[in-house]
Amino acid sequence: MSEKDKDKNVSSDHDLSGFEHLSDEEKLEVLKATLKVLEEKEKQKQTKPPKKPVIMIEFGGIFHRSGVVNFFMYYALNLVIIYGLVSVFEFGFFRGGLEIPLLFVLCYTLGELFFRHYIMTNHFKIAIKSLGFIFFFGYLTIFYMIERYLFNHSVKFYNETLLVVFTGMFVVIRYGLSYLIKYKLLRQRSW
Repeated sequence: MSEKDKDKNVSSDHDLSGFEHLSDEEKLEVLKATLKVLEEKEKQKQTKPPKKPVIMIEFGGIFHRSGVVNFFMYYALNLVIIYGLVSVFEFGFFRGGLEIPLLFVLCYTLGELFFRHYIMTNHFKIAIKSLGFIFFFGYLTIFYMIERYLFNHSVKFYNETLLVVFTGMFVVIRYGLSYLIKYKLLRQRSW
């Protein structure tokens, strides 16, 4: 069988009308040629570079695939930022021992994760249309509810304006730190 006949059989795009009249050797050659063509097409698909997204919107990404590890990373990050902002800028105070800030941040982190999951699963269009501002207002509400109703005498912000400023600074700083952690530290370690 000539090369031209092989190409003709391969390029016929699965036309098997004359295939049964070929000898076993010719069938084997046609199958080999078809396999080579398919392998070349597969290589061409794999060599195309993946397209990079033009715009990335951060809605609270994931540090790790494991939900438990991801929760503890968010908890640690929230603890450092919340305690740091309240202490350094004196937006408010924590009464009592170390357990009060730890429990406050634990309640906030749980509330935030549930809120974010609810918004992303049930109201994703609103999150996109608001460009993520719905999360800011949700975080502000969570801080207010936890401070007012769960830790009424143990955690106190001096006034509501400072709570809004604190939440804004918290969101911006956490976004920056989470970006550094996710894309600089964790990508280098391939975690």
